[in-house]
Amino acid sequence: MNDFENRLREALRREEPAPGFTEAVLRRVRNAPAPAPRRRWLAAAALVLLTLGAAAGLEHRQRQRSQAQAQLRLALEVSSEQLNQVFRKLQTTQEN
Repeated sequence: MNDFENRLREALRREEPAPGFTEAVLRRVRNAPAPAPRRRWLAAAALVLLTLGAAAGLEHRQRQRSQAQAQLRLALEVSSEQLNQVFRKLQTTQEN
């Protein structure tokens, strides 16, 4: 296992990019042809789907949060009632 970890660590070690790497990437990006209209449409559709998925996830979490709050409120009410019953019994016991 140690040999594997060493090889993995070596393979994943940080290396500085070659001189001019950033400029070469930026030059290629600037010179790249504009995306075809179909690609733009697909990208827009993907963005809409991602946005809807994120919104649905947020809605789901909000619903879970509301349910958890309601459960907590009920638990606190039950606990409060039980504590009140214990308190009343203690008062009755002390009065006798």
